[in-house]
Amino acid sequence: MTKQHEKDTLRRRNARQQVDDFFTRPLAAAAGQDGLPAIRRGPVEEIYAAPEFEQMAELVLAPMQFDSLKSSARGSFDKMTFRQRLMVYAMELDLTTELFGHSMFAPIIVGPVSRQGDLHDEGELATARGSSASQTIMVATRSASYPIAQIASETTQPFWFQVYADDDLGAVRADVAEATMPDAKSFASRLVCLLKVLPSPCNGMPLRNSLKVQRSGHRKRCHEPR
Repeated sequence: MTKQHEKDTLRRRNARQQVDDFFTRPLAAAAGQDGLPAIRRGPVEEIYAAPEFEQMAELVLAPMQFDSLKSSARGSFDKMTFRQRLMVYAMELDLTTELFGHSMFAPIIVGPVSRQGDLHDEGELATARGSSASQTIMVATRSASYPIAQIASETTQPFWFQVYADDDLGAVRADVAEATMPDAKSFASRLVCLLKVLPSPCNGMPLRNSLKVQRSGHRKRCHEPR
């Protein structure tokens, strides 16, 4: 890594921290930090930035639940820089793109999060409705809190199913068969089944490392001892 690259990385991190502080400082007051009086949580409709959602989640979730969300690997994404283009006409922006034959209004998808029922009673069902309302593809995981067909029935958008090809191939085949049932509101034609070689690594593992195939000694679940 060159010195210039190190400087650029540091600038990006500092800029991101400043943005996070800008949005989260009012929420820190809501949590009673910095000696400020605690205030009520604001309406969800008034939350716009990811750091705000994160702070609100910390106020309402149990520590173990919140840590499972916050401990995701972000290092690789922190190295990315979106460079703005100044002095350009921005009244007719077109963010549409096409992915696997489906036209999307923006290159954004709702990524897979397992066991969402631990975080909210409606879990993946609410996520499916939200992604449908925003015209966004949702990726459901095999570790979802609800049956895959029930989740798919809540959205009108293309629906993806993430499944890990682990040791129990019979269970994997059963999950894929259920996800591709033609009578599940005809969503089979809108589904892409994503196969992985091994179960996902522990939260916090760098993205680049997590994409490498582990040759031996793998664990069925990331929380099991090595």
